[in-house]
Amino acid sequence: MEKGNNLAFHMIQSFKPGEISDPQLAHDIGKEFADKVLKGKYEYVITTHVDKGHIHNHIIFNATSFTDYHKYTTNKRK
Repeated sequence: MEKGNNLAFHMIQSFKPGEISDPQLAHDIGKEFADKVLKGKYEYVITTHVDKGHIHNHIIFNATSFTDYHKYTTNKRK
């Protein structure tokens, strides 16, 4: 099965206008989210933006795990 040739994924985590006013809190929430979803297996970069009418995070992470070298999948079948 072909797993694709992408090198990274990009997630955007947005907050409603006025929901969070502290960029550091938004960044911390983004980090907690990334750690939970990626389970310490995928390296990532997170940036928190305040340039729009709402605070939002960009989370970019490697498509391949540095622990077991498997590609990230969001639709694993059990």
